[in-house]
Amino acid sequence: EQFSKKGTPEAVVWDYRSMLEEDPIYWQELADNGSKIVVPVLVLWGSTGPSARLEVEQLWRKVAEKVKGIAVDSAAHYVHEQQPEVTAGHILNFAKNENIL
Repeated sequence: EQFSKKGTPEAVVWDYRSMLEEDPIYWQELADNGSKIVVPVLVLWGSTGPSARLEVEQLWRKVAEKVKGIAVDSAAHYVHEQQPEVTAGHILNFAKNENIL
């Protein structure tokens, strides 16, 4: 329903374009400068999605000090929609383990 609103599809496409063009430059500069995210980071990706073949956790370790990476089974790109209970469980466990909750 949200995607049927005028301008929404175009906005999403432009958001993705900016991520493809600008985000890699930002993250590479961060890594090159030795700067790192200092708060704990949870990275979830789908075991069958476009990130499945990448070393996602290792990539994030270049820019973050403390990374917990999990490939979510039976999920592709939209992990939170395809495996909502599993995703929520990982987030809650991460928050508890990091004393966030």
